[in-house]
Amino acid sequence: MTEPTWYILYDGESVDGSGPPDYYTRTTDKEVAKEHWKKCKSNPYSTGKVVAYTDTKQIRIWWEQHWEGL
Repeated sequence: MTEPTWYILYDGESVDGSGPPDYYTRTTDKEVAKEHWKKCKSNPYSTGKVVAYTDTKQIRIWWEQHWEGL
């Protein structure tokens, strides 16, 4: 049995893309989280991010490879 994964989604924009993100929502649906991540990555001013949590680890999704194994 695999560990359940929660994806915490953050969103927001700043003039230079480096401001603090705001909590947006959470989901257990990997595809919803991945679409949000792609949306954030496509906007250079986005402060959005996705953080995945399981019972034993926390993973900040920076690159496409980070989705593997989740």
